[in-house]
Amino acid sequence: MITILGADWCPACTRAKTTAEESGLKYNFIHIPEGKAGWDLVESLSGKRSIPQVFYHFGGSGDFREALESLGESSAPKGDQVQ
Repeated sequence: MITILGADWCPACTRAKTTAEESGLKYNFIHIPEGKAGWDLVESLSGKRSIPQVFYHFGGSGDFREALESLGESSAPKGDQVQ
């Protein structure tokens, strides 16, 4: 599942939604509040102050590892490692 954080007035947000739809992907669209509160929300969730922000939800660590392996990123360390 994909979550797109954005606003209706944002052309790039509209393109992100269209891309998801054309790709047959299910998504949630979260409308940011207007003004400073909206930008603060975006920054708190993504560390950035730009929209759209697109998040992909993995089911768990196994799903995450499988996705990395499908991208050729199978060199991810095994086991629990925190940095």
